[in-house]
Amino acid sequence: MATAAETLAAYGAGLDPATLPAPVVHAARRCILDGVGVALAGAGTPWVERALAAARALGGDGPARVIGHAQRRPPALAALVNGTAVHALDYDDDPAACHIGAVVIPTALALGEVLGVPGRRILAAVVLGYDVTTRVADGIDADLLYHKGYHPTAVCGVFGAAATAAYLHGLDAERFADALGLAGSFAAGNMEFLADGAMSKRVQPGKAAHDGIVAAELARAGVTGPRTVLEGRYGLWRYTESLDAAAFTKGLGTRFAVTEVFVKKHASCLANAPAIDGVLELLQHAGVGPAGIAEIRVGLRPSSFAMVGEPRELRVRPQTMLDAQMSLPYSLAVAIVDGEAGIAQFAPERLRDPAVLALAERIHPYSHPELAGAKAGNLTSYVEITTSGSQHLARCFTTYRGHPELPMTDEELEAKFRRCAALRVPDSRVEAACRAIWRLDALPDLDPLLTAISG
Repeated sequence: MATAAETLAAYGAGLDPATLPAPVVHAARRCILDGVGVALAGAGTPWVERALAAARALGGDGPARVIGHAQRRPPALAALVNGTAVHALDYDDDPAACHIGAVVIPTALALGEVLGVPGRRILAAVVLGYDVTTRVADGIDADLLYHKGYHPTAVCGVFGAAATAAYLHGLDAERFADALGLAGSFAAGNMEFLADGAMSKRVQPGKAAHDGIVAAELARAGVTGPRTVLEGRYGLWRYTESLDAAAFTKGLGTRFAVTEVFVKKHASCLANAPAIDGVLELLQHAGVGPAGIAEIRVGLRPSSFAMVGEPRELRVRPQTMLDAQMSLPYSLAVAIVDGEAGIAQFAPERLRDPAVLALAERIHPYSHPELAGAKAGNLTSYVEITTSGSQHLARCFTTYRGHPELPMTDEELEAKFRRCAALRVPDSRVEAACRAIWRLDALPDLDPLLTAISG
């Protein structure tokens, strides 16, 4: 009987881009548009600049272009930098538990460029990468990874990157399975960045992309990996001690995870999103401003509360951009004061704004008892607002703009792309990149896109 890795490998090795439904291909275009846009916005951040310097020291120049920079690196190192850029501002997609785009898209672009892969196969590789990452996360319960202090984006994402790379190399099912087996040796990443806002969070998706390319290259050279890497005695499930073996392959070829993506409207942890949208809606309807708020309470699932509510002192008075993005009190307070929670709201100078900090003190997230068993992807937020006039506003929010049940339109997504991309490249190149992505399946290679977004 085939193992999960063997089944995934056989499917991936035989995937024909022509068989993918049109809505699935379009969803992949949307993901690439969003990923490239936020990568351009993040390209100039200190952590990307430092990752780029490290990549130069490790590998020097190479054939793969770096997003937002006039430099090239070897494919694995370009993916490391570009993955860091996609995740640089925590503005990238977040399907349930993993920032898949930050791992899979840099893998596809870096390796796809070097191999001269046509656009339609790039899109298929992205679809496959989202599928494999999602199934790995489902099979071991990614929410338990959070509870145990692992970063699901990195732990599960490396399998999606390996699948993407193996597919672009055209590996047969045997070598493809080896790539997935080897990816299990590289599956790592922890959440300790929550303690002090360390840059490791930004780099972990890029490292997963890097390692996925390395896994595929090793497999291509004949290095073997364990076929039972997912469900075996010492398989990945031991990270969580939870195994749903059927989930690794359930719906393969009929369920496409790329259509289930959570696109971020706010440059903040996704766990904060329903509360931000919901509170702004309630306050607008009630005609209440920041000064009229006595207290806000927000009930979340336990793992979300642990990420964005604790430790309280750091969440109320964040010291770094990452502290603020991972803080529900700060993110909600700055959104109420400014009317939005975009990139500018998490700039260092805003972290000392007395009006925002005073309001953050009056915002109290907590672990809601009815969400004790909620899993990754459940963003339910129980919101209660008490006004200074003793008015009580309460409502439960389960979605936000960008959620699969309330998706952004193509026009809204394109507007986000333009805002982000314009922070790094001229308008003419923003337009060129946008056109290239929307017609990617018709392009013979990635050059029109990469010319627009690098340099």
